[in-house]
Amino acid sequence: RNQPISRIGGASEPPEDPILLEMFSRIRASRGHVLNIHYVTGHAPKLLRATAAYTRALREESSLPRDLQELLILRIAQVNDSAYEQSVHRPIAVTCGVSPAKIDTLPSWRDSSLFDAKERAALALIEQAARGGDVRGAVGIVHRRACQRDRPCRSGAAIA
Repeated sequence: RNQPISRIGGASEPPEDPILLEMFSRIRASRGHVLNIHYVTGHAPKLLRATAAYTRALREESSLPRDLQELLILRIAQVNDSAYEQSVHRPIAVTCGVSPAKIDTLPSWRDSSLFDAKERAALALIEQAARGGDVRGAVGIVHRRACQRDRPCRSGAAIA
């Protein structure tokens, strides 16, 4: 942690709170390091624990493959101009199997042949929802058709 992370600063290191100590240990075991957002959320250890459980469920219990989840997270970060989120999730996406070429093409995904029908449907849905919170017209229909072959896609949870 060499850079300031927010106006309020991060939780103390090593943490004194037993919940935070357990959470930081768990995060280090799975990621190798604690992210800035974890330090800031560490001011409310119970909130960090609940948030971690929610995001773990999104990653591990979703019908969406991990590579598609990360692709959607990156696109939402681009739409919302979140450099921090992009910097955190780009290496995760690559680890999950998304090619760097696909990530680089993501801002112009509509014009690229790198994305399949399911990815296009999910990207259209989350992009529209991330921009205005509303999904209109054919986007929802195309999304449902592209995803119903498997189980219903859970793209909407990525937007939250």
